[in-house]
Amino acid sequence: MRDQRQVLSRGLLTSAAVAAGAPLVAIGDLLGDGTDSLIVAQNGTDPRLPADLVQVYRISASAPPRALGDFRAFGNSRTSSAGNLIVGDVDPDVPGDEIIVAEDGVSTHPSAEVRVFGGAGSGRVHLLTNFRVQRARDNTGPPIAMALGNVTADRSGQQLIIGDARGCVSVYDVQQGVVSRRRRLTAFPDRPGTSAHQLAAGDLIPRNPGDEVVVADDGTWQDGLVRIFDVDSGRMLLEFEPFDVHAPNGLEVSVGDVLAGLDGAELLVSQGASGGTIRIFNLSQSIPMHVLDVDDPLHRTTSFKQQLAIGDLMPGMPGKELAVAQADPHVPVQVFHMDAGTATAIDKLSEPPDEAAANIAAGR
Repeated sequence: MRDQRQVLSRGLLTSAAVAAGAPLVAIGDLLGDGTDSLIVAQNGTDPRLPADLVQVYRISASAPPRALGDFRAFGNSRTSSAGNLIVGDVDPDVPGDEIIVAEDGVSTHPSAEVRVFGGAGSGRVHLLTNFRVQRARDNTGPPIAMALGNVTADRSGQQLIIGDARGCVSVYDVQQGVVSRRRRLTAFPDRPGTSAHQLAAGDLIPRNPGDEVVVADDGTWQDGLVRIFDVDSGRMLLEFEPFDVHAPNGLEVSVGDVLAGLDGAELLVSQGASGGTIRIFNLSQSIPMHVLDVDDPLHRTTSFKQQLAIGDLMPGMPGKELAVAQADPHVPVQVFHMDAGTATAIDKLSEPPDEAAANIAAGR
């Protein structure tokens, strides 16, 4: 088995300031210049920080991490926090990637607000559009699930994929500030009560056009079933049980190209609050090939999906970077550079924003 440090690490803690709100992490090319930034969102557990604060960093091999700035996704609302975060190019007419933030807070509204921010590549982040999606029936369920993927072959940008409490997966187009729902399917029609909250997307099967969408057991049936769909056609391509054991808390899934030399992206699966290992599969041959098991970083016992991000933060160096956030608000975000069987910790993310980069602050 390959050295697990090639993928994940239990390295030293490397941050202080950005960790005080149970952060969520994402990686994307916000400026449209070919270099990724690290995006960190708070989700409301620390009263000292705005519940909806979003921070942006640049990572360099030769200098400390540089804070480009921050903004408040919901105007510092006391009832809205950044419950879900995702970054990608959903609007190809706007330079750079967009930041998509979903609301998660105390609210009696039957739907949750989703906001799409962009414009960092042209000088200033601003709100491009917003819309609402259905919450859980009693408004107390987990944040809505979001993923990004090129699920259709006739559009250059990515689509926003949202899973709901009723087990439905919807695909949205965002173009020139206009949101439209393109597709909708039910992931578990034979399993009443199962939500589509455990959701991911990516190019798992290269021979199949477009990205595939992954939906996993949320704990309702506790058997750890994973289903993989071609959403554009509505077909289920594959289903399997990654751990082949009882899964009382369900599974959490993510997709990323973490193993060099294998076709397609890999599917990462954990047992969430049950802890244990992260199991990695390659599905390029349309079968789940188990290629690696690694220890859950720092033995996390909470959310997996929104606390791991993989990307090319330092394009001048071979390999990729892994950002790991913890649910404990006192444990800092970690960033590791992965190459040649090693994972090197990056310096702490506590540098103040410099004036030249302050354009990340959101305008209205």
